[in-house]
Amino acid sequence: MAAADSGRKRTGDGGASRASKRKYFANTSSRKDGIPLGSRGILISCAGGKENIAAREAIDVFTQIYEQIHPEAADAPAAASSAGQDVASLLAAETADLRNPEKKLFFYHSTGIHSTTYVEIKYAGAPGPAELVTLACKRAQTVGRAGTKLCNRFYPIESTCYASLEKIREAGVALAAEHFPESGATQFAVQYEHRASPGLDRMEVINAVVDSIKTPPHKVNLSNPEKTILVNVLKTTCGFAVVHDFKALQKYNVQLLAAPAEAEEAPVEAGAEADKDVEQTKEGDEEKAEEAEAEEVPKDA
Repeated sequence: MAAADSGRKRTGDGGASRASKRKYFANTSSRKDGIPLGSRGILISCAGGKENIAAREAIDVFTQIYEQIHPEAADAPAAASSAGQDVASLLAAETADLRNPEKKLFFYHSTGIHSTTYVEIKYAGAPGPAELVTLACKRAQTVGRAGTKLCNRFYPIESTCYASLEKIREAGVALAAEHFPESGATQFAVQYEHRASPGLDRMEVINAVVDSIKTPPHKVNLSNPEKTILVNVLKTTCGFAVVHDFKALQKYNVQLLAAPAEAEEAPVEAGAEADKDVEQTKEGDEEKAEEAEAEEVPKDA
């Protein structure tokens, strides 16, 4: 009996209350950790131990941007009120929407990885992940405020595939057809990151993507690319996005964009150390990639 009582004390408000609270937050169970195949969204590096709060902060930022582009979405509650609904009915409808993930614009997933979370876009159409991230970064740069205390970097995910070389090659062909037509000539780079995916070799993944693009007319340019292909592997899922201004926008680090001088001197977020380790790894890999590019023999047309 004492053991049972002590167990109840440890839970504070009881298991039932805790379970009911979970209904109000749009996150998945641990069985669905990671980036769902077929989804599109934003992978986020953030302060460690506060991934769920960081995801909600990011959703606030993205929701504001969405409502600026689609003001009718923000005006919907007011329109319903003017239609004659009472306050109780409006609150009941809003609570029902909060509990229904399908009615949400965004839905966050635990990744099961420290300092990383994923926000999925649930609506169809624009703005897509790359546009959302670009607008969030430009706003942080313009107003000098990140809009979030816990998020560091935003990585858009426009499409996904299973994290195997075969599937990555197939996805690369589709990506090349959409963003690198043979009639054009684009200078590009590949930015690769991986988390909890030890089975893949970095250069093999990068080459699988690069080999899908016809060179010439297109050309690799690591120092000043017109387009950057973002490849993010997390566990068994590989996410892709093709973006502009990746380096110009501090590689989508909203904290650096909001306060560049202070952030460079002393990163304020707990997740900054993780980003630092990733940056050091990427710098070494970029040097290797530059050497590989110098040795590369142009493919036949």
